[in-house]
Amino acid sequence: MDITEQKQDEAVNNIIKVYLAQMNSAVKISDIICNHSKDEDEITGDHIISGLIYRLMVPMTDEDMAESLEKADNFMNESTSEEELEDDDLEDDLEVEELEDPIYVEPEKMRKIKMNDCHCDICKKVRECISKYDTYETYDPLVTRFKNSIKETCDKHRIYL
Repeated sequence: MDITEQKQDEAVNNIIKVYLAQMNSAVKISDIICNHSKDEDEITGDHIISGLIYRLMVPMTDEDMAESLEKADNFMNESTSEEELEDDDLEDDLEVEELEDPIYVEPEKMRKIKMNDCHCDICKKVRECISKYDTYETYDPLVTRFKNSIKETCDKHRIYL
């Protein structure tokens, strides 16, 4: 592998690591939103979308960034070889997953994203971000793709902000 290929691989790995860090942080925010909701015991799609919007519009603190990057790095460096997994265990896991997976039914009509009424700083900021999402301007191509994917997901699942 020459130096150019090595640099390209390193750049791709860094982009993946940053993406994983962003997703980890967004899920962390989604969990906070869920825990602060009165009616919800499990994270829903609305919580995930809210967490993604928050992460898009609110920069991570240095501490959050370091923690998320470390988790992403650990995730990328974990290796599970095929020898470590026994075929029987894999088949058992697949059977359980098949039984537990609910069938998704696409909604027939548009609905507004569900938000909690918690008054903590994060939940207030999430509601503010959702209200300003449509006017949020992006200048970086990756950030623009991130914003567009949130919009496409909302459109596909007939959720409006």
